[in-house]
Amino acid sequence: MRATKVQAFILFALGTCYTECSRRFADKPLAVSMNKVAFIELARKAQITSKKERALYKNLEALEDLKLITYDNKNLALTPRGQKLFERVRDDLEPYINVKNVVSSDLLKYTTKAQTILRGD
Repeated sequence: MRATKVQAFILFALGTCYTECSRRFADKPLAVSMNKVAFIELARKAQITSKKERALYKNLEALEDLKLITYDNKNLALTPRGQKLFERVRDDLEPYINVKNVVSSDLLKYTTKAQTILRGD
């Protein structure tokens, strides 16, 4: 059984949270762990997804059934198989994310040919 697009999205969100937290604490002797409640709270408050709490629980349980994440000692973790899928999804999305980051930054510094026109609205 393969992960659905929604499950891959949830896995990507979880993996990205762990990656970002690990990056922020890389110079400290700390490791980040997250339980289901904390991840769901983060996903909802940060508006990562519009899914309801119960739907997120179901998606996390489905990811556990697919052996993509584990929930041991009340901590969520990606399994090696889940890590591989996360990296594949990240690699697939990275070009799109890079375009968005470039466009949302100072786009005009990359070109001198951009024009502005007066709209006739």
